[in-house]
Amino acid sequence: MRELRPFLFISADAQLRKQFLVALLHRDIEIEVPMAATLNEGRAHLRQGSFKAILLDASVLGKHSLDPVVREFARVAPVLLLTARGPFEDGLRLQDLIVANKVEILTASADGASVLTAAVERRLRLRAQAAEIPEEVLEDFGEVLRHEINNPLTGILGNAELLLARREGLPALAVQRLETIAELAVRLRETIRRLSNSWEGRRQHARSA
Repeated sequence: MRELRPFLFISADAQLRKQFLVALLHRDIEIEVPMAATLNEGRAHLRQGSFKAILLDASVLGKHSLDPVVREFARVAPVLLLTARGPFEDGLRLQDLIVANKVEILTASADGASVLTAAVERRLRLRAQAAEIPEEVLEDFGEVLRHEINNPLTGILGNAELLLARREGLPALAVQRLETIAELAVRLRETIRRLSNSWEGRRQHARSA
């Protein structure tokens, strides 16, 4: 079985690749991040090993269209896409992958390395927190899911649906974004329901054992 490594970084910008490595060191993030300067080099890395996420800089696309390339890599691992155009234009074309949690769009800035490093740090932190949840928090995990997360989420979904009910008076772009918000909210709500039910089931089983 191939080792599942944290991240693969694909970018045609040599300066950005160097800055990204320096930023990781400055933040004391000690992980190995293989680099690829072309799409084919990235594909070669993927043939040699598996990754938890792919950092894809849009600069590597060249004459290639964004949509098919991102979809190709998203079939292998979640893609963190760094693009100067930001989440809205590219997000509309990739919204099905965003809803499926297979693509996260990062907006490139003057310091793209910091944007990438922050995304990496966030993902590593969330993974570490999930592995080290205190016992007292675990006891109330199902309740926290239902009330502290699900209730606000229901409000977000409700407001999106109210606006969509008046879609005739909204621009087409606004309707698409509201539909994406509603789809993401529904997906999160279903995930929370499954997690909560699974957690309660395990707690009841442990008590009866």
